[in-house]
Amino acid sequence: MKNLYLLITLFILAACGPSEEEAASEPVNLYEGTYSGNIKSADGGLLSASVKGSTWSVDGGDPCKIEDPFSDVSKLDCGENGTATIKIDEDRTITIVLDEVPAGYVFEFVSGPVR
Repeated sequence: MKNLYLLITLFILAACGPSEEEAASEPVNLYEGTYSGNIKSADGGLLSASVKGSTWSVDGGDPCKIEDPFSDVSKLDCGENGTATIKIDEDRTITIVLDEVPAGYVFEFVSGPVR
């Protein structure tokens, strides 16, 4: 009998849980992951970048802050190194355009959380 009450309680809890709409409405960090870019390093290889939380970092460089990691277009603040616009496409390709110089850099998604 005790197990029957437990089973009924579990069904009630499952029925009262969050709806799919509520679960889907939680913000998702769009940038989280590891990327390979079109910028060549000193040894001739391609640079890799990673995003953890709102921190963007490239091999050998100072970390930058993504102002809104939940938006597909945001600002990238690199302190003394300047600012840029960062954009992520549906295929998780990141494009960075420097504010001071109209140069664009592209980083292809390598690995990271499934979204």
